[in-house]
Amino acid sequence: MWSYFWHEHPAFWCICGYLFFEYFRPQSIYPMIDFLPWTKLFLVLSLVLSVVDGKAQAKFSTSHFILLLLTLWVFLSYSYAYDKAFYQAHIIDYLQWPIIFIAITRVVSTKERFYVFLMIFFVCNLKLSIGTAKIWLMSGFANMGGNLNGPAGFFQNSGELAIEMLIMFGLSLGLYKAYFNNEPRFGKFIILLAIGTSIATLIGAGSRGSQIALIFIVLIWFRSALLKPTQLIFGAIIILIIWLNFPEAQKARFSTIGTDRPSLQRQLYWQNGYEIIRSHPIGGVGFYGYIPYYYDHFPDDMLYASVGLPHNIFIQVGTDLGLVGLLLYCALILAPLLKTRPYFAAHAKGSAPIRVIRPILAGLNYGFVGFLVAGQFVSVVYYPYMWIYLALTVSATGAFPLPSGRAR
Repeated sequence: MWSYFWHEHPAFWCICGYLFFEYFRPQSIYPMIDFLPWTKLFLVLSLVLSVVDGKAQAKFSTSHFILLLLTLWVFLSYSYAYDKAFYQAHIIDYLQWPIIFIAITRVVSTKERFYVFLMIFFVCNLKLSIGTAKIWLMSGFANMGGNLNGPAGFFQNSGELAIEMLIMFGLSLGLYKAYFNNEPRFGKFIILLAIGTSIATLIGAGSRGSQIALIFIVLIWFRSALLKPTQLIFGAIIILIIWLNFPEAQKARFSTIGTDRPSLQRQLYWQNGYEIIRSHPIGGVGFYGYIPYYYDHFPDDMLYASVGLPHNIFIQVGTDLGLVGLLLYCALILAPLLKTRPYFAAHAKGSAPIRVIRPILAGLNYGFVGFLVAGQFVSVVYYPYMWIYLALTVSATGAFPLPSGRAR
């Protein structure tokens, strides 16, 4: 794989460099190299160099079309934004993702490129899961009270770190199904290590929403386990490990759901978010307008000194962009799930390439479902989870088309 990487086009090197610096964060480990905006640099170079990359593709999928409409609606929301200063300060939080999506789907265009790119994604997340799981294990399985953090960047906060571990857990399950039986001992060890450390970090991070999502993924993965005793045993072991290693303080936190101060504030955010959508149904209050609007209209519903985002991805989009934006966002969620559905049909199981990519797509989908479940309790619309998943799915289905041509 390493030899193949260096024989590839520089455009592919650069998009892999972006992924490496975004997820592995060497600039945080070694501050001496943190003198350039590496992620932006690699991203721009990948797009520029893709013009002379013979393998780069410019296919326009359903996801591209929906994303284009959503982006145009985000731009249009400036005309009626409740607070244009907030819009201008945060618009890059959204705009980076269409650019990254286009770069990945354009350059990661072949089976070989997809495998290398996916393995870099996996290794970077493995480094993250091992490092954070080690911190929790060295604490003696203590309740860290949300203080288990990742490196500076998108996953520094324990809640965001936990959601990334949901993505990692889902992908690891997919790799387990795709490769475990044919891997040597070291390969088996790495896959099991990825599953175990992602679970450990999810427990240690203490995010109740992500822990609920973890159980949800396990239940989906083993939904047919009654017909497969091996899977049933494996699933029971995972659930037992999760329960036995749950700190007592975290178990107690579940008994206070709906009554503690964070839960009460979250309920106020949701209730008032619904009110904002009801009073501004078409376009919401403009991109990133929730916080200033809440300050001005619901000052009595603040249990903390400052206002946060609505702690729900759908309310976040609905208040930002109204029902039109919410409809486009939901369409963007459904597009990759519908695109991958034919890969799981009975007729697709016989093709050798499809047999390989099928469990990987399933693992990506499981992680994405975990994000959707956890996203009911946090505002993470403009974090990498969905956008990288979307790019990986579109790249995978483009590199591994169904013989029937049904994946468009």
